Amino acid sequence: MFKISFVILLTLFSFNINAEQLDPTRPFSKSITDRESIKQNLKLYSIIISGNSRKAIINKKAMVVGDRLDEFKVIKIEKQKVVLQSSSETIELVLFTNALTK
Repeated sequence: MFKISFVILLTLFSFNINAEQLDPTRPFSKSITDRESIKQNLKLYSIIISGNSRKAIINKKAMVVGDRLDEFKVIKIEKQKVVLQSSSETIELVLFTNALTK
């Protein structure tokens, strides 16, 4: 009787342990709403080009090609736009998108 109770008890504990384990190799990822929030909060303030040097001020930080901002990497700085790339998408930040034109 003791052996049967012991086996049942071990079986119940093994189910509990397996149910609580998480995959330690699972990459950290942000939810879709977090990504959209990050994209909406990216603001291009200015672009500075002097000779071969190109810098962009994004969210009040000076960035050059190769710099990272959250999950996005600066891949191109042009006169009027900056191109950012993440593992899943590419976005462009354009200067003066809200400016009024006549």
